[in-house]
Amino acid sequence: ASGGNPAFSTTTTAVITASIVPTFTPIAPICSGDIAPMLPATSINGIVGTWSSGVVSNYNSGTYTFTPGVGQCANPTTMTIIVSPPIAPAFNLPNSICFESTSPMLPATSINGMVGTWSPAVVSNNNSGTYTFTPVAVQCAIQTTMTIIVSPPIIPVIATIAPICQGNVAPPLQLISTNGVSGTWSPSTIDTNYIGNYIYTFTPNSGQCALPSTVGIDIIQNPLLIISNVNNLTEIYEDDATGTLIQGLTLDCLLSGSYTYQWYKDGMVIAGANASSYAITDSWLNGITYNYEVVLTNTVTSCSGTSIPFAVTSSPVPPPMANPTQVFVPGQTLASLIVMGSNIQWYASSFGRTSSSTTSMPLPLTTLLVANTTYYASQTINGFESALRSPVTVQLPLANDQFSLKDLSFSPNPVVDFFNIKSANNITNVTIYNNLSQIVYNQIYNNLDLKIDLSQLVSGNYFVKIASNNNQQVLKVLKH
Repeated sequence: ASGGNPAFSTTTTAVITASIVPTFTPIAPICSGDIAPMLPATSINGIVGTWSSGVVSNYNSGTYTFTPGVGQCANPTTMTIIVSPPIAPAFNLPNSICFESTSPMLPATSINGMVGTWSPAVVSNNNSGTYTFTPVAVQCAIQTTMTIIVSPPIIPVIATIAPICQGNVAPPLQLISTNGVSGTWSPSTIDTNYIGNYIYTFTPNSGQCALPSTVGIDIIQNPLLIISNVNNLTEIYEDDATGTLIQGLTLDCLLSGSYTYQWYKDGMVIAGANASSYAITDSWLNGITYNYEVVLTNTVTSCSGTSIPFAVTSSPVPPPMANPTQVFVPGQTLASLIVMGSNIQWYASSFGRTSSSTTSMPLPLTTLLVANTTYYASQTINGFESALRSPVTVQLPLANDQFSLKDLSFSPNPVVDFFNIKSANNITNVTIYNNLSQIVYNQIYNNLDLKIDLSQLVSGNYFVKIASNNNQQVLKVLKH
């Protein structure tokens, strides 16, 4: 038509597509220093593109941006990759062990969970060494090493314990050695009841690199003291009328050397009595007994001992010893009679004395013996005569001498050491007297043949009284 064009309309459909987000398989954290993974150029949903950094760092964590190529309806995306520092395996192993002790086991798994192997695989208990732990490859862990020192064992140094006197209080055994090792003892305490050398063992407590050690301890005997004197006398002679000591006594403990001495009388200290022997020079009333003791101390060991009390009795001069009945042959005199004593005098009576002089005149030794007569003998010691006299009745020989032992023999005479006695009668007792009528030997027997040791007696004349049931015989013996 003229004057204009007819109008018409058309439509167009526009499709708007949602942008695609590229997807990728996540990359697990990597261990620092490991080989870095490759970043894929195509996502798993087919988007092709490029990464902001074409190479993944294997030292630092980072975020990487993927940009799709032109013409793809896709948006950029990012991926974060963690780079983890390697773990150092940790172990609870000793830094040192004792020589030849039990070796520790090397664990296959560290206390922080790393699994691996060791080289060397076994710990030596003889030599120090370094041990390397290599983790299994799939773990982010590094090798680690441990040095284990093998230490020589310490020998505990035990202070020397000086000898201990028997029965004394012992020092305690120290539980720590002088070089610092603690331990226990076996036996645990020192026993001083028995003499000898005893070994005590020190065992270190566990956890110390130390060996057992021993110490020897000597328990030594205290001095054994027995008071003695010449011929084992136990009396002093004293004159009650004047208070004069007639004959004293010297006591001896029979030990000399590195000792100190102290003598006691009935438990009281005797001033100045500090030698191995002590001479009794004081006197007391007749019939009274005092006990003497000596305490001896070894100046080297400090061990001391106390003697058994030695009883000393005061008495007047005793009468001489003699057989009350003796046999003589006509023509013999008083000098032929056997009497044990000193400075013998004979009397016709038994009367005593009122002082140091007798009440009757002594008989001459040339006096002829008269059968069935009794004579009385006294003895004088240091000018004091015995108040009592010993009676001796003399008889002529009989066919059967009841006072003699049958087939008695003795030898030698003089004697040096052993004195032999034989008899057909059983010998029941032997008593030996010195010239002072003091008993120096007394022993019960039940034999026909005796051997008596007289070696300890001093030289001089002795009288040996031999008894057999109701019979007895006295012999005069010279000791060289």
